Amino acid sequence: MFRGTFIVLAVYAVGHPHFDGSRPAALDKPLTAFHKDVNSVARDGMKVLGAFDGARRWEYLAPVSNALARAAKP
Repeated sequence: MFRGTFIVLAVYAVGHPHFDGSRPAALDKPLTAFHKDVNSVARDGMKVLGAFDGARRWEYLAPVSNALARAAKP
């Protein structure tokens, strides 16, 4: 498990633009594409998790807002 994680981390790191000169030409596009894909998944995943968190927040607040609406009716 640790070796697999280390290999994926190393492939991700080599895809960074900083290592542009040290990558083999044949692996340049696949490594940079992998780096960009991982970054986009991480960025979009945070948005999705934030949306679920927002939906959960409204789920918790719905009973409170309903109670306040009933109390505000004359």
